[in-house]
Amino acid sequence: DGIRDVAVTGVQTCALPICGVGALTASMPVELALRATDWRGVFMGLSLATLLVAAVVLWKVPERFESRQETWPELFDGLRRVFATPVFWLVSLPFGLAFGVFQAVQGLWIAPWLSDVAGLSRADIGEALLVSALGMIVGLILFGSLSDRLTRQGRSGMRLFCLGTCLALLPLGAIALGLVSLAGYDIAWTLFPLATFFLMAASLGYAIVSSHFPPQMAGRVNTSINLLVMGFSFLFQWGIGAVIALWPPSQGRYPLEAYQTAFGLCVVVIAVAMLPLLGSRHVRGSTAQGGPVS
Repeated sequence: DGIRDVAVTGVQTCALPICGVGALTASMPVELALRATDWRGVFMGLSLATLLVAAVVLWKVPERFESRQETWPELFDGLRRVFATPVFWLVSLPFGLAFGVFQAVQGLWIAPWLSDVAGLSRADIGEALLVSALGMIVGLILFGSLSDRLTRQGRSGMRLFCLGTCLALLPLGAIALGLVSLAGYDIAWTLFPLATFFLMAASLGYAIVSSHFPPQMAGRVNTSINLLVMGFSFLFQWGIGAVIALWPPSQGRYPLEAYQTAFGLCVVVIAVAMLPLLGSRHVRGSTAQGGPVS
């Protein structure tokens, strides 16, 4: 089990930062590309690049592993076991909410906030998103490496998960308050990169939850977590917009109160979801892993 847990966190450390490349290219590179083409050209280029990568994977990556084909009853029974395990919800719910907020804000709502509240230009917003994407990559590498070290020492990454997620609430709260300057310094563009960096600690949820299940269920566990993340991302993308739209725009800009309410609700939802986990034995205990469920 120890070797398997180290392998899981090791894969996380290597693979998850690659996800940040997508966020990286969606910032300043897109802004530069839009000077040469329109959004249709950008999407066409992304489509061709995706097809190229898929073709290379199909051509170069061999099928070397064979596994027994599960029956449909076995498949659904495994999913039932995942969703019926309390630790899945203790960790995956705040994880899903935190990453849902991150993806909704990074992909859609931080740019309007930077424009309407902080007053940044489109070029400055692109630079801020670039720094945020870099914060994502650095955070994934750092927290993944720390988790890997803790696992090798027989200790859990649960406290690191909780610490990073809770620290992310501070810059998210500052965004919700509309705090754009401090002691005379412009800090608006630093807030979301800081939140992004700390939120990457929540990615440890993959390894933490998987450690409570047999190795052959790791794929099912991670897929279930991803289902929550994608679902919450959709809900927050729509929900933040629905709340902001309650205030009429003035000269194409929404008022500070609209963003305060929308982002403030996001902070409260994540904080409330963290409370059961912070008070659970999984955080109070000093041992690393809970062991697979039978």
